[in-house]
Amino acid sequence: MPALLLALLYFGAQVAMRVGVSTALELDEAEQALWTQSWALGYGPQPPLYTWLQKAVFVLTGPSVLGLALLKNTLLATTYASLWLAGRRLMPAPLAATAALCPLLMLQVGWESQRDLTHSVLVTTMAALSFWLALRLIEQPRQPIRWIALGAAVGAGLLSKYSFAGVAVVFAAAFLGTAEGRAALRGARPFTGPVLLLVTAAVVVAPHAVWLAEHAEAARQHATGKLAGGNLSWLAGRARGLATALLAAVAGLSPLWLLLLAVFGPRPWRAAPAADGDPAAWRRCDFARRLGRGHALALAGVFAALVLVGGATHFKDRWLMPFLIVVPVLLFAAAPSLLHHPRRRHWHRLCAVAALLWLGLVGLRVVADGQRGRPDELNEPAAALTSALRASGAVPDGPFTLLSNDRVLGGALRLAFPQAAVRIERRPDAAARPAAAGPVLAVVRGDDAQARALHLAWASRLGRTVGSSSADGAWRLPPLYARHDAAPLVYHVSRSR
Repeated sequence: MPALLLALLYFGAQVAMRVGVSTALELDEAEQALWTQSWALGYGPQPPLYTWLQKAVFVLTGPSVLGLALLKNTLLATTYASLWLAGRRLMPAPLAATAALCPLLMLQVGWESQRDLTHSVLVTTMAALSFWLALRLIEQPRQPIRWIALGAAVGAGLLSKYSFAGVAVVFAAAFLGTAEGRAALRGARPFTGPVLLLVTAAVVVAPHAVWLAEHAEAARQHATGKLAGGNLSWLAGRARGLATALLAAVAGLSPLWLLLLAVFGPRPWRAAPAADGDPAAWRRCDFARRLGRGHALALAGVFAALVLVGGATHFKDRWLMPFLIVVPVLLFAAAPSLLHHPRRRHWHRLCAVAALLWLGLVGLRVVADGQRGRPDELNEPAAALTSALRASGAVPDGPFTLLSNDRVLGGALRLAFPQAAVRIERRPDAAARPAAAGPVLAVVRGDDAQARALHLAWASRLGRTVGSSSADGAWRLPPLYARHDAAPLVYHVSRSR
């Protein structure tokens, strides 16, 4: 109960900090704000599950920063809970709790997931959940519901990110590489278990698969463009791909692996419990070590295939998070002596410090960016702009179409004006489209020649410029938390008569 209460306090504080720091949005948040305007079987280059979940949350909270932060932190909390539940099947409860805290010391989970990630957060959650469900299935493979649950998790993982297919391959190879995994497969009623898993996953994925079949080329080009880079020779490209895969794996586990060595040293990871001790503990440790070796080999094999056969030349550490999220559980399960290690309390304190650091940085980085004159996306003066638009009378009564040339700004305005249908357009003829029938409000961000030309074209088509008190009619607002001498951000506003 104390651990549950602390988790609720931590993730609740993260939600409160994000809501309080800014009404502007990061890029991934803005995409969700825009995509959730409608239900669809697919949105852009990513699978739709995150957007479906976000739209469902907005039903409860309304389109808001609260809804965005609530979904993300619920998923993160589910990740940690899944790791703890998985650890409970491999080690004593206190040590499982220690292992479940470790992602706080993985930068992509502890920090980057709070900063600006969406689909990567969801696919990591589904990987942790699938790992726990696979461990449950091994214990009682003759229960059909366990195969169905794992199949649903696999399907949801594929709807989170297409790369989950690789996660499923790695996990399947790791489990089937152990005697326990193969026994579970044989122990299921003939073909029933695996068939239930595959059928359930197929049913979950089927609606989006229909949409994907019509957009397969765009998805392929997106994936190829992310993995390939530069005009390199065959040998240079493969060498670069293997090197970046290794560096991404090391970075994805950093600084966790360094801190584990610093606090506990290398000895606990080499020592195994004596066979004449607790037989159950010995079996769990042995299983975890074999599962860990299989996981490492399968992961290396998948990424070697992506490089040598698929031609991938670079990887990012966040892409590896669903593969690496289970590593802390496997490490601690393979080192049962850590349960009574005198420094385990120090490890808990270190994780608590990391949690407080990430919580503070969520708010402090926005203030720091404003004060040093390098405003980021969350320094957009969304609240001030919204108030100015309302005060000027530019916002139509009732439903209207809102045009913007910037996705991040458009997402923030979508939350401010939920009655608006927000479109991101960068061409002057957008306002003349039939889809823009009814009142139209256009907000152009920027003061370069392209932004001014776009504003003039839209104002001409819409028939009315909504000017401010400045000489050229542009709206100039200081970035959020900016110094008094900071350069203002420029907006041009026009609307239909």
